[in-house]
Amino acid sequence: MSLIPRRMAMLVAFSLLANVASAQEENNPVMGELMLQTIPAKGYVYGSFDTDFKSMGKPVGETLGTIIKAAGENKIPLTGPVMHFYYGAPHQAPDKGFKMETGFFVFPGTKLSDEFKVRELPKYKCATILYVGPTARIGDAWQKLYKSVNDRGLTPTDEEREIYLYWEGVDSPNNIVQVMVGVK
Repeated sequence: MSLIPRRMAMLVAFSLLANVASAQEENNPVMGELMLQTIPAKGYVYGSFDTDFKSMGKPVGETLGTIIKAAGENKIPLTGPVMHFYYGAPHQAPDKGFKMETGFFVFPGTKLSDEFKVRELPKYKCATILYVGPTARIGDAWQKLYKSVNDRGLTPTDEEREIYLYWEGVDSPNNIVQVMVGVK
């Protein structure tokens, strides 16, 4: 990352964090502003399943727990935070079921048990915002992201991602999640 984009990212993060304390006093989530990014290719170990937003907690928790256990037993380093990968842009139709994956970033070429797949995610051009707050309100971030994408005249793809940068628990106002939608 060059020095200028790194400084811009730091300024966005600092401005977002400056608003967190006052919003937390009111128990409101905080959302950053739209940024365009190209995420580099990454290795990804994951489990996939069909679900919906109301019932995804159980398969997500079970899948991540099993990946962590298998990685520990096989001494496989998980090199990044949790990432959810959504197919079919389900945040645009949140009452419908969808296919998703959840997992962790790993070194390219990593192998794990047959229960989990490892693949290389290609570089990803996306529109993204940061969200700070409980998971029950993350839909607000998706609404803001899609509104910003439309306002800027961008064309979204059907691929969505969430990267959990900091996690305390489902109800925590301190969770930090990067929500992303692919753009053409």
